[in-house]
Amino acid sequence: MSTRGIRIVGGQVLTLDGNAGLIDEGEVIVDGDTIAYVGPQRPAGPGETGYSTLNAHGSLVLPGLVNGHTHSYGVFAKGGVDGMPLDLFVPAVTALGEALRDEEDLYLAAALTAAEALRSGTTCLLDHLRYPYRLGCQAFEAAARGYLDAGVRATIAPMFGDRPFEDTLPQTGSRPAIARAESPGDADAYLAACAQAVPRLHGARGRLQFFLGTDGPQRCTPYLLRRSREFLDAYPVGMQSHVYEAATQRVRGRQLYGTSLVAVLEDFGLLGPGLSLVHFVWPDGDDLQRVRRAGATVVHCPGANLQLGSGIAPVPEMTEMGIPVALGTDGANSLDLSLWTQIRLAALLHRVTHPWYRSWLTSAAVLRMATCGGAAAHRLSGQIGVLRAGAKGDVILLDPRASAVAAGRDPALNLVMRETGASVHTVLVGGEIVVRDGRCVRIDEADLLSRLGRRAEQLRPEVERRQEEMRSRYGPSVEAMYQEVMSSLGNDTRFSGPASRRRTPTAN
Repeated sequence: MSTRGIRIVGGQVLTLDGNAGLIDEGEVIVDGDTIAYVGPQRPAGPGETGYSTLNAHGSLVLPGLVNGHTHSYGVFAKGGVDGMPLDLFVPAVTALGEALRDEEDLYLAAALTAAEALRSGTTCLLDHLRYPYRLGCQAFEAAARGYLDAGVRATIAPMFGDRPFEDTLPQTGSRPAIARAESPGDADAYLAACAQAVPRLHGARGRLQFFLGTDGPQRCTPYLLRRSREFLDAYPVGMQSHVYEAATQRVRGRQLYGTSLVAVLEDFGLLGPGLSLVHFVWPDGDDLQRVRRAGATVVHCPGANLQLGSGIAPVPEMTEMGIPVALGTDGANSLDLSLWTQIRLAALLHRVTHPWYRSWLTSAAVLRMATCGGAAAHRLSGQIGVLRAGAKGDVILLDPRASAVAAGRDPALNLVMRETGASVHTVLVGGEIVVRDGRCVRIDEADLLSRLGRRAEQLRPEVERRQEEMRSRYGPSVEAMYQEVMSSLGNDTRFSGPASRRRTPTAN
């Protein structure tokens, strides 16, 4: 028998909605796909019949986590990053991305990314999808099927830049300038595929969005940046871009444009509320002011930044300025896809770069980055990442007895410092239970993993051949360039931080 919705009764409810805070013996009513009531548990009122009931006694109830940035292809290369910086990593991962050229590859990557995310309590994710040229819009649709089958809420933003890899790196003594003419055909094909995707995917089943994924300006020609602005004028979608992930990007940006990458985005009309800037480790004060004025969102990926040695983003400065900050896992070939890993890193890292304790991020603030902040990156503020009437019914239930997390007066602190995702037992997306007893209920994850394993073995010889070709072609010159750029930075490694970030601020 069908029901009109679901009543989640008796749990300790953490709403993350302003001052609403914590509700003991609370209740959440989801009518269709939308929350109708959040508050103390109460008898059903007039017109509140026909709901199924989910007993949440003994559980902690909170909004689903929101991942602001990942790459689904990463599930094909888990454990693939060790001891290399970004500029040496990119050729290796490009070789993998070029090998993933079938719709089945993209479907498996998306479905298994969704499964791993859902089981740990992430109900919405943004896939900066590696764009396979041959498939065009079919690639986007294959990934969309994976996400919709799993039941997750997702935004697909196909990643694209039209400069060759060599042209994205700084010119140094070991790397002379590269002459390269613009090739608008590549950009036009990408934007044409995106134009096809918007009416087909944006808003699909009330769970899917489609964004533009034009990459950082150091990877793009002026033609692509100009055409991207025209695309955003024509279609009501957002955009995501890697910006200032590594020091080399700051150097190359000034070589190409004579100014900062943030200024370039502003000049092309791309810096605004619809844009999310991923990583953003190397901005200066002027960049931060531009982002603040524009209302753009920053996606902090502390795990990937550490793994690739990129540095630590100035997140406390951003939050103090009122810049919205989300959290992202990056791909599964970096760390795991549990957003709890990033939550804990974000809470702790900045206590090293900011020794004045009054500037440290609180646990509650970091938890909001993983919920409300993520909602801003998806352009869904107020609709996800919060439990309130009118928001989407994306809800997760955790059993404090399943891990070191303890129910208490400050569950945010316990969650941030101790949760791994192991406590998550039930997940709802749009009022539908998609994880029950810690297992995805809409897909056969074991079968998908088996298919992925077989496909990965088939691809292994080709991927290894491509990676060896990339190492032979780029390895020595990129290594020399990287050493030269890093040697020029002095003390500003973005780990210890420049002197301005080590000052002790005036106490309030």
